[in-house]
Amino acid sequence: DTLLIPFSLVTFIIAEKLLINIIRRTMEAFLINLGGFSFATGIAVINSFIILLVIFCAYWLLKKKCQIRFIPWIFIIFLVYVVIEAVSIWLSPFSHHWNRIFSDLWRSVAFLLAFFFFLNFNVKEKEFIIPFWATVAFLGLIGIFDLVHFYQHAGTVKSYRFAGIMGQPMTFSGILQIAFLTLFAFIYEGWKDLEKSRKFFFLALLFFITILFFLNNTRSSHVGVIAGILFYFFIRKDVRAVVVTFLLFLIIGISFYFSPEGYRWKHTVSVVEKKKTSLSSSEETRITLWKKALNEFEKSPFIGRGPDTFREMMKTYPFWKKLASICHSHNDYLQVLYETGTIGFIFFFSFWGLVVYKFSMAYRRTGAHFYGGSAGALMSILTSGIFECNLFDAEVVILLFFLIGMGFSRLYKGES
Repeated sequence: DTLLIPFSLVTFIIAEKLLINIIRRTMEAFLINLGGFSFATGIAVINSFIILLVIFCAYWLLKKKCQIRFIPWIFIIFLVYVVIEAVSIWLSPFSHHWNRIFSDLWRSVAFLLAFFFFLNFNVKEKEFIIPFWATVAFLGLIGIFDLVHFYQHAGTVKSYRFAGIMGQPMTFSGILQIAFLTLFAFIYEGWKDLEKSRKFFFLALLFFITILFFLNNTRSSHVGVIAGILFYFFIRKDVRAVVVTFLLFLIIGISFYFSPEGYRWKHTVSVVEKKKTSLSSSEETRITLWKKALNEFEKSPFIGRGPDTFREMMKTYPFWKKLASICHSHNDYLQVLYETGTIGFIFFFSFWGLVVYKFSMAYRRTGAHFYGGSAGALMSILTSGIFECNLFDAEVVILLFFLIGMGFSRLYKGES
């Protein structure tokens, strides 16, 4: 029973993409017009599964007669933010296009599930983390077949971006960041206590996830992982490790830049140097979206322009069809500023900031790898959020909420 929820959650969140992609490709073979089938159905499946988790968790809480506990400041932050979103969408000039319930914030129920579950049952974090690492590695192995298929048709992997079975490189890179940082901290902290067979197993997993990073070739995840590891060593007060890691990443980065797989970084540099200025490029698209998000934020700096209205706002500009994507601003911070203004920004990121602070302090106090790895993973996602909207990505944010719920249940019980 204790292993059912965490293992099922991790496996299902990722595996449902495989199922949906199989269904989509089968259907599209007969009905070509079902291009948007995968995303809409995938989100519906995730939401349905979370509802089932809520029911399952409530059943066990009642059956075991567990005491329901609360963390007041977290609920106050979420409640105020929901009110801000409601007011923002009510005052938004794009409110008639809104169809998202509270900016996907309701998925924070995964935090409550993890908190209550790990608080009331004797569940160790490894019963969630190890299945998670194994699931990511297994799904990555499956995705290698896609790489082979691409190579057979293109004859090269130079322009290939590994997305696993998630379908989106950015989504899969977010999951890889969380997996890498938590596994890295686990190995770094517990190396001496591991048996030889376990050392080989976990190093092999870490190596495989690292290879997936290179194949994924998502620039924001590269920067995020560097920031996450450096932050982990910083809260560990290991100055030598910070310096050595920085120099190591500098050497790896230069080598990667001049390798065939570094084509995306070369493209970024060429855009910065103004050698290429196509609106359809990811760099020019981001710069354009950032500027428009800031412009709209200035029109309503306190309450924002409303959640789930960014796409319709961008469609008011005649050049929107030339952009690679307009679904969001490709920046977590600008997205929140655009949607809910300064007030929403303060409450939204005060939650994530306080979590990083509390986990960092818990790591310094206890030395438990779980807190250090989780704090590093959060910092990695928050850093890559400068270039992506990871905190609005269901698969990524649900895993983060589960990590946070596990951590707070341990803090609540006073465990190291």
